[in-house]
Amino acid sequence: MPEPSSTAKKRQKRGLATEEKVIKAAESLLQSGGFEAAHIARIAEESGASTGSVYHHFGSKEGIFKRVIESFCQAGRESVDELEALDLDAKKLLLAFIGMTVDQFRL
Repeated sequence: MPEPSSTAKKRQKRGLATEEKVIKAAESLLQSGGFEAAHIARIAEESGASTGSVYHHFGSKEGIFKRVIESFCQAGRESVDELEALDLDAKKLLLAFIGMTVDQFRL
């Protein structure tokens, strides 16, 4: 399979950056106003992306929030991996896990 051109790589990076901005904007709007208040146009405005770009990357509002949930879960998995690497006794591990979980739910 041929290597992507430098132009294609730049587009991929821009696309990923746009997706990240949209996800962050959606998380913020979800936290402040809930699912119903987070309209595509508002998410686009908050992220600096065009509405068309948001639809291109995510397909729908539900698609955006599916990715928000995936991002949240991935962050949780990474935090658990970090805790496991600390080699704590059971009590300290449990307390650290509870603290990490509370912090994560604060968005």
